[in-house]
Order: sequence, then structure tokens, then C-alpha cells
Amino acid sequence: MGLDEEDIILEKKYYDLFSNPQLLSILQTKETKTVVVTGLYTEVCVFGTVERAFTEGYHVIVPTDLVGSIDERTHLREAALEIMSNYLADVVNSDRLLD
Repeated sequence: MGLDEEDIILEKKYYDLFSNPQLLSILQTKETKTVVVTGLYTEVCVFGTVERAFTEGYHVIVPTDLVGSIDERTHLREAALEIMSNYLADVVNSDRLLD
């Protein structure tokens, strides 16, 4: 899977992607209402981005099969997913994204 012409690549300095001010500007310009958060370190980076997206007023979706952790302590990943599901985001399998 390659990049499309309209794809945007942003670098982040800290755990959550909103630490890059370009992200919020891009989302506002595109009048985005929903964000789908994927990535590694579910319990740190994904969680931080989800929490910030929620506090910025976005509807947040986290596909469980598109987030992961390299930490052997899987209970941290599961706890983070549960917290996000209970308070911050719709936590679903990616096959539900196209419904």
C-alpha cells in the first residue's frame, strides 16, 4: 500500500499526535468530525491521541485490530482499550468501519 497524492504525513514530538499543531489546523480546515486512531503503544501513544481528540470535541474511533503494543504486559493494552471504550471512543474491530 503506497501513499496517495492527498495523504499527509505528520511527525510528532510527544506521545499524542496533537502535539503537532498542524494536525488540529488540518482537521479544522477539512471540517473533520470523526477521527480514527491507529498505531503502536496503545497504552501510551494511542491513548494520548484519543484523549486529546476527545477533549478537542472529535468523535473518536479506535479499531482494536489496528492498534498494538510491543510491551509483553498485554493487560496494559487491554486496560487502555477498556478506558477508551468506557469514556473516550468507540472501540471496534476495523471491519465495522465500513458499515
